[in-house]
Order: sequence, then C-alpha cells, then structure tokens
Amino acid sequence: MENPAEIAHSYMLIGLFLNIWLYGIMTTQVYLYYMEYPKDKWWIKSLVAILLLADTLNALFLCIYVYKSLITNFNNPEFLADPDWIFATDPALTGIIAAIVQLFFSWRIKVLTSNNGIFVVVVVCALVGLAGALFTAVEVTKSVSFEEFRRFKWAVIVWLCSEAFGDLVITGTLVTFLRNHKTGFPSSDKLVDRIIRMTMQTGLTTSVCAILDIIFFLRYPNGLHLIFNFALSKLYTNSLMSTLNSRKGWRLATTRESMPSEDVLCLATPVCSPFVRILPSNGVACF
Repeated sequence: MENPAEIAHSYMLIGLFLNIWLYGIMTTQVYLYYMEYPKDKWWIKSLVAILLLADTLNALFLCIYVYKSLITNFNNPEFLADPDWIFATDPALTGIIAAIVQLFFSWRIKVLTSNNGIFVVVVVCALVGLAGALFTAVEVTKSVSFEEFRRFKWAVIVWLCSEAFGDLVITGTLVTFLRNHKTGFPSSDKLVDRIIRMTMQTGLTTSVCAILDIIFFLRYPNGLHLIFNFALSKLYTNSLMSTLNSRKGWRLATTRESMPSEDVLCLATPVCSPFVRILPSNGVACF
C-alpha cells in the first residue's frame, strides 16, 4: 500500500528534478543572450527578464512546497493530502509564462505573414489558456485534498488544450510559411531547412508535453501528470531563449557557405525570432 507521500509527491519530486534541470539550462541561455545581444530592442530584453523572474519564482515555490511536504511535514498525512497556496502558484506561473511566449510568437507570425486570422487565433489560445491556468490556481487554493482536483478538471482541460493547440498553430504556420518561401538555391534552402527543424522541435516539445499532461491528469488520479506539468513552464522559456540565441549560429552558418550574390542571406536570426523576413525573390532579409 502506498503511503501518503507516494500518492502524488513522488511524482512531484521527479517533476521538480526536471524543472530544476531545465531551469539551469534556461539561466545559461539568458546569460548567453545578454552577453551576445546587448543591442537588442529594450522590450525584448525586458521580456527575457520577466520570463527569468517568473521561471525563478516557479522553481523556488516548487522547491519550498516539496521541502515542506517531504521534510518539514514528514509523516504528516494531513498536510500531504492538502495542497496549499504555494502549490497553486505552479499553474498560475506556468500559465503566465506560456501566454507571454505564445503572444511573442503571435506577434512574430503577424510580422512575417501579415495573416491577421492566424494572429488572432494564437492570441485567443494564449489568453484562454492563461484564464484556465489562473482559474485552476484559484480552485487549487480552495481544495482540501488532491482528490478534489477532479472537480475543476474542465478548467485544466481548457488551460492545457488551449496551450497545446496554440503551439501547434504556431509551429504549423511557421513551417508552412518557410516551405512556401524557399528560394530554389541549395545553399539558402539548406539553411531554411535547418530553421524548419528547429521550429518543429521547439514547438512540438511544448505541445506534446501539454498533451501528455492532460492525458495523464484525466487517466491517472495519482498525480503522475505532475511530472510533465512541473516541466512545462521551463520548456516554454527554453523554447523562446533557444530561438533568440540561435541567431548568431545562423549568421555564422551563412558566412561559412558560398552563395550566389543574388541569394545572399542576411540570416542573423531564425524565422521565429525578431528581425527576419523571408523575401520570395532573394532569400531572407533582416529588419
């Protein structure tokens, strides 16, 4: 028979390990970003700082909650069965982080494609997901046991499904746009293919994690979904930071390859980060 700590907190501990590991990667990426791109626009640097703060608070609150549960209240079944406000900060901060990242990519889609319809869809997904996450956080504070989470499962479904759908729309839109704007020159198309692979990797990672989170939440009431839930916020921030930091890599790759003069790529950034637009006539231009 499982003891109270094993019912949910064993999965929380595994999820916390993933959260802290991804947080270490994220902080490294933030450091590299500020070192490599000091001339970026002020609002982008501010956005990175806000995400770092939110991610730090998320990791800190999870550490505090797990410590209180497994150390301070060791062998205290009443506390282990009762989620408190500290635990409720996870869905709130995860929802905020996901919304910020998705809104950033929605802006990028609007700049690249001028498609207001897709822009609105992604914005709606981001805001609906945020509302679902905040409602979930409020309901968690009202719950007296983890078993009561089934009472507001509809809010969790809205939260995670909106985020997953938004990620799929972002990924599909960017990949389709890239495929339709290949130049026909092998050198430039090779770089575009690399951007497509990176776009799919970063976009699908967050959507798959959100989908697994909701599937395990609905299928297993023992907290198994928390392994994915605790990692979700860090996957979003790492997705954005890897996008921003890969600009220098694309620029170096461009200078190493010989290209026709009419097909020179000003590829200082991948397609889903600021400052790049694909031109149908002569490749990719920065702005």
